[in-house]
Amino acid sequence: MASWKVMGRDGPQDLDSLLARGASLDERVTPFRILVADGDKIRARMTRGAVSNMGFIVDVSNTSIDAEKLLKMYRYDLVLADAFLPDMGGLSFLAEVRMRQPGVPVVITSGDFPVELASRVSRFGAADMLKTPFDRSELEMVLNRALGLSPIKDDEEF
Repeated sequence: MASWKVMGRDGPQDLDSLLARGASLDERVTPFRILVADGDKIRARMTRGAVSNMGFIVDVSNTSIDAEKLLKMYRYDLVLADAFLPDMGGLSFLAEVRMRQPGVPVVITSGDFPVELASRVSRFGAADMLKTPFDRSELEMVLNRALGLSPIKDDEEF
């Protein structure tokens, strides 16, 4: 039987374990909140739609300044950030996220990941990298991996 991973009070947890401890779904299961920081407004809007359709709560910012305001207002489960934000590089923004919300996975997106950039992204502690343009299945796979979730297969029993 498949085991569901859900967001519990202490991060991603096994649904059966939460229920065995007496937690109700209403009390413990909340949608993940994801921040999309991308200077390309069209790509940001498309990404918001795709991520939202996966069941996540999504906030979008087109500048690091606006993203920093959102980071002060909300607790995020994941940040998806463009490597080349217009007012602050993605790596500097990654450092900012680390300072404001330690432990939150950050996925860096870019149209190209030359060796130097990929190395720096890794050194700065990004959870993953995603090459743009991406399709929904790539996005979903990267988000699930960064959030520690197991994808549900169509042939699994409930």
